[in-house]
Amino acid sequence: MRLRTFLAAFALPLATTTPATAASADAVTIQGSGAISPGRTLVAAPQWVGFTGTAFAVGTDGLPGTYACSFTGVITESVLGGTGSMSGFCGPLPFWSCAVVATTVTWTVACTDPSRNLGALECLLTPTNVNPNTQYTVLCAGAAARA
Repeated sequence: MRLRTFLAAFALPLATTTPATAASADAVTIQGSGAISPGRTLVAAPQWVGFTGTAFAVGTDGLPGTYACSFTGVITESVLGGTGSMSGFCGPLPFWSCAVVATTVTWTVACTDPSRNLGALECLLTPTNVNPNTQYTVLCAGAAARA
């Protein structure tokens, strides 16, 4: 149920704000897992973050399909949140220069992409261990558009 609510909450604003006349638009969901090192605690500290997964892409840009994904970055955060940057790709879909804002369970990831005007991912991280949090399952929904 949480997955359905998450995807519906992300897709509704995209559906109502993306013009039907856009030259191209793609949507992607990513399922995977990742690690944060040395691990989230109550004290904010630099964290190496990475995750891998599978993207399911649809759209008008000629890139529908299923792709392997890989993302890496550095975030200064605690279990309460933080900021940082990351980059990655899902097959031919690049997500470069991503700014990350982390809260306790979600990351908002805004990316620039040389071949698109807009790229954004919203990711839900679910910890799979505690004290400190170092392992996560990852679910992202995103979109990219080119005018």
